[in-house]
Amino acid sequence: LMIRFEDLLFHPESVITQVCHCAGGEMRPSNGDVAFRYVSESAKGQAGPHKGSSGLDAAIIRYSNAQKRVNGFTNADLDYAA
Repeated sequence: LMIRFEDLLFHPESVITQVCHCAGGEMRPSNGDVAFRYVSESAKGQAGPHKGSSGLDAAIIRYSNAQKRVNGFTNADLDYAA
């Protein structure tokens, strides 16, 4: 099972639903709540080695820009991704 980060970022509910179906499960509400909920802050926190990690807003800005999306990639990385 391969999931592109961009798909998960821009279409999370659809992707997670498909992953659940692939694994034989289904999306279900938690405690009568909605089945899917966005978390906009970084899941890694802002301390220690993860200081400055991207939250949802920063990730959308970075990965929706074709140039910013590949910043920091080596030629080998780009060749592998092609």
